[in-house]
Amino acid sequence: MQLSCILKLKFSFAYFNSFYDIILVKKGVLMLATTFLQNHDIAVTPLRVELVEMLQQANRPISYDEFLSKIKANKSTIYRNLDILLSKNLIIKSEIEHKSFYELSDHAKAYFVCEACHQMEEIEIPNLPGKSIKSAVIKGICEKCS
Repeated sequence: MQLSCILKLKFSFAYFNSFYDIILVKKGVLMLATTFLQNHDIAVTPLRVELVEMLQQANRPISYDEFLSKIKANKSTIYRNLDILLSKNLIIKSEIEHKSFYELSDHAKAYFVCEACHQMEEIEIPNLPGKSIKSAVIKGICEKCS
């Protein structure tokens, strides 16, 4: 049994680009973070791999506070690295209630945010002829709270 695991690791290491890729594959991330960064001409660092991994695994936008609570780096370093991803249009930044939220920019996003319970729900993007929308936030009161 141990021999089988060692052989798989050796195969994985030969196939993937780095140690970080092996870690990400073990955690079940679909797209390798190092490949994602390299494809967009961004230097691969452990922090950037961790940021991309969090964004890939999230099923909703992630607040800056969530990054800060899960990643061992100082505030300005996290902001600088998020800004690099923003400058390459790889992530979308939305502001809700004076808090920043981040997500991968695989497609345009629109959200409804309940002002009472703060539940965030992805909705169909509004059609605005002649406009190219990256993200939209619509605020109101959800059915549960009304």
